[in-house]
Amino acid sequence: FSVVPNTVQTCQRAFDTPIMMILADSPYTIVQVNKLWEEMTGYTAEEVVGKVGLAKLQCPRTDERTLQGLMHEIRFKRPSASKLLHFKKNGDTFMN
Repeated sequence: FSVVPNTVQTCQRAFDTPIMMILADSPYTIVQVNKLWEEMTGYTAEEVVGKVGLAKLQCPRTDERTLQGLMHEIRFKRPSASKLLHFKKNGDTFMN
């Protein structure tokens, strides 16, 4: 799969915020999450890594403009970060 060089190694270091990494190619499959992301969403890495695309987490109130800006950066394989409204496993929403 395609990733920006060193991003996987970078994501393996300790973070004090929830982190999710996705593939830079459609269907934008989740390739890595950290423990804080698991705790925030209710999903485990085993449930989502390599199995779930970003679209599964989106809700009707996800900001389309922010999402399109993020996807633009991802398509060109540039590191990017945005805050989007998503669904947790239990159906509640969260910002990530």
